[in-house]
Amino acid sequence: RRVHGDVLTRSHTNHKWYKCAHHGSTSNGAILNIQCLDNVVRYVRIRMTHKGYLAICEAQVWAIPVHAYKKDYILSNSQKTTQSSTYANGVSGRAVDGHTYSAWGKGSCTWTKNENRPWWEVNIGAVYRIHRIAWYMRMDGYSYQFTHVDILIRSSRSYEWKLAHRFWGRGEQSAGYVVEVKKNAKYVKFQVRDGPRMLSLCEVRVYGQR
Repeated sequence: RRVHGDVLTRSHTNHKWYKCAHHGSTSNGAILNIQCLDNVVRYVRIRMTHKGYLAICEAQVWAIPVHAYKKDYILSNSQKTTQSSTYANGVSGRAVDGHTYSAWGKGSCTWTKNENRPWWEVNIGAVYRIHRIAWYMRMDGYSYQFTHVDILIRSSRSYEWKLAHRFWGRGEQSAGYVVEVKKNAKYVKFQVRDGPRMLSLCEVRVYGQR
């Protein structure tokens, strides 16, 4: 049986609920990992989107204290980007436009052609200490266009790429993902390990200190 639901968050009882994720393909007995990025929250609510019964065996909320990254900057916004190819006007700059819209119709997602090992890259302008990298994928049925992706970093065009994170499997219907890096770099690259495939990103945020 399929169960459709939303994950909602808010930081105060007087604030409105924010929908950080929707999942429309949950079967009985499934374990879901939902990531709500860039949210300072105190309350989490799981809500069904249709009439019925809701049964939860365990809910765990993992978080980073607010003070841990209070001095971080988003280093990637409006920076220079490139990608291996462009399909349907899904230009590379869309992933650093500051919007986390996760539907193609919003005009904020990139898209490469179907090719071997497609990639997307951002130049954050200088070598900075990168603490974490977050990315948002499509939630309009095309999240599978983020499958078997490596996140690579380097400090100069003359240096070889170094692996910062290896993403196994395919993207799910989640608001996004975040990984800790704690390395110095100027360039960040997302590259599919095999193919032919397409690569689509709705937002990439590189956090660190200037």
